[in-house]
Amino acid sequence: RLRECLVLLPDEELDLLIQLFFNEKSERELSAERGIPRKTISYREKNTQCHLLGITSRRLTNRQHH
Repeated sequence: RLRECLVLLPDEELDLLIQLFFNEKSERELSAERGIPRKTISYREKNTQCHLLGITSRRLTNRQHH
C-alpha cells in the first residue's frame, strides 16, 4: 500500500524520501550533494511527508466509501 502511494508523489519528492529513508542519507549529505541549504532539505522533507499523508488519507477514505 505504501508503494501505491509513493508512486503518486512527484519525482522530486519521491527522490527526496528515497534518499533520506531508504538510502539513509542525512539532510547534510543531501544539502552538500544538491548545493542547497540543509534547512531547505528539511522544509521539503516535511512538505513531502504532509503530501504523502494526504495521499494515504484520501486513499483510505476512498476505500471506506467503496
